[in-house]
Amino acid sequence: MSQPAGKGSPIDILVLSPSADHTQELVTSLRNAGVAVHPRRLHDLDRLREALEQEVGDLLLVCAYEPGVDMEAALAMLADFPHAPATIVLYGAKTSPEALFAAMRNGARDLVARDDTTHLQLVVLREFGDLETRRQLERLRQRLAEAEARCLGLVERSREAIAFVQDGMYISVNQAYQELFGATERTDLEDMPVLDSIDPGEHTRLKTLFKSLERIPEGEEVEMEFLIRKVDGDRLKLPLQFNRTQFDGHPGIQIVARPTAASTAVPAESATQAAGARTPEPGQRPLISPERLTAEIERRIAHPSSRLDALMLIQLRGLAQDGEGDIRQAFENFAAPLDAIAEESGHIAWFGPDSIALLLDRATANEVEEAAQEIIECLHDKSPSSDSGSFEVFIGCELITGGDAHSVLKHAHEALSEADNAHPIRIYRPPVARTPQPEDAADPQVRLIDEALTNDRLQLMFQPIVSLQGDTRENYSVLVRLQDRNGNLLLPELFLPDAERSGRMLQIDRWVIRHAIQELAQHREEGKKVNFFITLSRDSILEPETLIWVCDCLREFHARGGWITFQIDQVLARELAKPAQRLIEGLKKIKCQIALDHFGLEPGGEALLQQLPVDFARLSPDFTQGLPGDQQKQDRLAQINELIQKEGAKTVATGVEDANCLTVLWTVGIGYIQGFFLQEPSSTIEYGIESL
Repeated sequence: MSQPAGKGSPIDILVLSPSADHTQELVTSLRNAGVAVHPRRLHDLDRLREALEQEVGDLLLVCAYEPGVDMEAALAMLADFPHAPATIVLYGAKTSPEALFAAMRNGARDLVARDDTTHLQLVVLREFGDLETRRQLERLRQRLAEAEARCLGLVERSREAIAFVQDGMYISVNQAYQELFGATERTDLEDMPVLDSIDPGEHTRLKTLFKSLERIPEGEEVEMEFLIRKVDGDRLKLPLQFNRTQFDGHPGIQIVARPTAASTAVPAESATQAAGARTPEPGQRPLISPERLTAEIERRIAHPSSRLDALMLIQLRGLAQDGEGDIRQAFENFAAPLDAIAEESGHIAWFGPDSIALLLDRATANEVEEAAQEIIECLHDKSPSSDSGSFEVFIGCELITGGDAHSVLKHAHEALSEADNAHPIRIYRPPVARTPQPEDAADPQVRLIDEALTNDRLQLMFQPIVSLQGDTRENYSVLVRLQDRNGNLLLPELFLPDAERSGRMLQIDRWVIRHAIQELAQHREEGKKVNFFITLSRDSILEPETLIWVCDCLREFHARGGWITFQIDQVLARELAKPAQRLIEGLKKIKCQIALDHFGLEPGGEALLQQLPVDFARLSPDFTQGLPGDQQKQDRLAQINELIQKEGAKTVATGVEDANCLTVLWTVGIGYIQGFFLQEPSSTIEYGIESL
């Protein structure tokens, strides 16, 4: 039989107590009950901090009945250490009930009366048993990870061609699979849709097979013959084995390709003609799919070179509605020069009925512009006359400096939309923070903003963010209002657009940050565990000294970064990828937390959660509007919440205006809520957790 926890495994117990006699009494009572302990007395908070920094101790006993023990300060210190030991508070007759409830809210695992030794023994054994279970779980996870690593090593060395697929994309292939498909590098296949490696005529069969695999038990194999498409365009008919599996802890599909003597090659030309696609000339590369182009952009972002890559979107405008054939013919006639411009490692893809995408390697802005000019000249020279009418060539370019594929394509589209007859070539230029101009002062609304900044007529407002999952910390969203000359408070939508247009947002952000930190420090000094969520605008993200301003304010008011969550709009985090990432990394170094605001409506949220150290995702208010009666919206909300939690962040539902939403939000597993249902924005912090 296994021994009870603690009756064989010594427990390292930390005792926060200035009295050696009292510490010995506790240790003796535990040992008399057969609990093996190794005690260590911590006579003050400095010794406690040293122990926490060294990550020693299995359990912590806080002797709150001792006059020299500050229970509240001790629990506050524990909150700063993620690996702090489980804490048990020992209280006396003079300890107030309010202090005990506060102890539980602030992380104490249990409360034990000073003289109740039986209760203390049971709690110590229970907590140590939980600790041992968690440690065993961690060991099992490590062993599982080691076993998976060994399995992957065997797969890599296997002579059989093996690939792993998730969400229809290759995520890992071994060398044999790479060689079978004629790829020079793994990256030619990894992150590529599986459909791109299968003949188009077989796509329906493969999709049907993938759906049927969902109903087949894990480990059971299904074998079917497919016509595969190699990287060089050749086709090969061979049997493929499919079975459900796990990869990196997520469900996926394993594919094993086993060529046999009966496997037959199909000429690339006949297969391409059958699919109705372009037949490559000798030495001419085939066009890749838009999905493959997206995957290739993501790969280059993840593995940047010393020089930048570039994306061009080339569009023909002016042909009649039925002139798509003429557009394709124009591009077909230009295939060979386009290949030469793309060079060996470039990629070309159809991108809509009138556009083609060209991905270039290691290009400067000047080289991109020269290549674009050459493309325009060649297209006009080589395109035959058309009955559908004349056309013009326009090109939008993006130099790839970071972000993700969606933002790269978006920027290229924006540049393309700005191209006109006077400027047929446009290169996307990242926005910069607008500097206030003298002429702005003539605008009455801008003058009102300047007066408010000069005369301190901005006002902070606070709205509570409350946990649905038991977190009792008091979080508040910090909002701002502007007081006009008559003393009326203007809502943000009445003055922030003018502030953005006139370059005043940086000044407003700095005013909000400084006054919010001052307010926060005052509440913390009064013993209130308050945290603030503060919004950063585009101008603050682009301003290199924003981090310095935050640090100066923290230093001025003796505040801590861990009390603040800075929130950045999801669209800005994508659009301003480089400066946003630099600022976020700096804020994390001073222990601030990060939230993505208006999350979930725009695509690319999952990539941002993976790329950035995000602590919270604040959902767009659209998700809570009409939520109780909209099952489709509820399902979408559940999917997004699961995605957020999978990436280690917490979800905040905003715009909650009625009680009917609460049941749905709680059932889905939403972490926090904010909205008028709880409280309208207020100029004072009056809301308490106990009032919910």
